[in-house]
Amino acid sequence: MSIFNNNKLWEGHRVILPEFRERVTSKCRDCRYHILIQGKDEVRQGCIEKYKELWARPPEKIPVLVLLKLVGEEGLGEILNRGNANAYACGYFERKLVPKKIPRK
Repeated sequence: MSIFNNNKLWEGHRVILPEFRERVTSKCRDCRYHILIQGKDEVRQGCIEKYKELWARPPEKIPVLVLLKLVGEEGLGEILNRGNANAYACGYFERKLVPKKIPRK
């Protein structure tokens, strides 16, 4: 009989602490800092975690010219380099915010 049967910390071949479980099971596309960057002809993905203080609520999609004004050319390069939607979530992972529901009158 294995010592890992019915052990909540044991998941497959890894030991996962409860506070890290969501990070290792989630992908970057589920994070609020993963955004779509709208260029002239294409849409690319990026991670704005380093620049999160610029937004109270990060947008789902942002024009590249607005992003260039906010973070500059080097910052835009960093954002685009970290834009892998299928990567596992990092230590700064936060679930996407659901859109606010505005009651109709």
